[in-house]
Amino acid sequence: MSKIKGAIVVDTGRCKGCSLCVEACPQHVIALAEKKVNVYGYRYVEAAVPDACVGCTSCAIVCPDGCITVYRKTEAYQRLVEKGIRPSLQRIAIMDWLIKHPTHPTIEDVYKGLAESITTLSKTTVYNTLRMFSEHNAAQMITIDEHRVCYDGNIKSHVHFYCRNCGKVIDFFGEPAPTVEPGKEIEGNIVLEEQLYYRGICAECAKKGVKSPLTETVH
Repeated sequence: MSKIKGAIVVDTGRCKGCSLCVEACPQHVIALAEKKVNVYGYRYVEAAVPDACVGCTSCAIVCPDGCITVYRKTEAYQRLVEKGIRPSLQRIAIMDWLIKHPTHPTIEDVYKGLAESITTLSKTTVYNTLRMFSEHNAAQMITIDEHRVCYDGNIKSHVHFYCRNCGKVIDFFGEPAPTVEPGKEIEGNIVLEEQLYYRGICAECAKKGVKSPLTETVH
């Protein structure tokens, strides 16, 4: 089993260098910065051996000023870092929820899923964060029509199917999907992203007797 990795972020502007976190860290990850002080003249702490962090949060617990945040290097955390997005508690939570709920949620779905556990979260934050994820290719934004936009945490190229009857969006992993590299030029046009989705009647609706318009007789 692979070891859990963590990442430490220190608010150096507020740190007073009390060293409680240095003493509490069992992996000896944190140390007082050499010849560095913040605007208040305090030597602050920093992650001297960042790769040794196991995300135990001992340093954050003992910090009297709440200057330290410890992130577990989960799939969500790694996705943000790889895509050039600075991790924060809310961004990690939104990405983690998106990855763990492959149901193509809307902004409203994500907000409702996290609002109880993150009381400071707003719909505006969710909206802006998901848009940013899409712009950095950390998540797919699927535009069904002008009234509905949903998101997919699976960024590998795959086909989506939209049911015109129930509105459900389904992944078709077995169908061939476009694999155009972002930035590729086609006849002078620069490709930024690719999407392919079908519209029709899903299997569940078909079993309930919903007919395809293609099979209906026009009188």
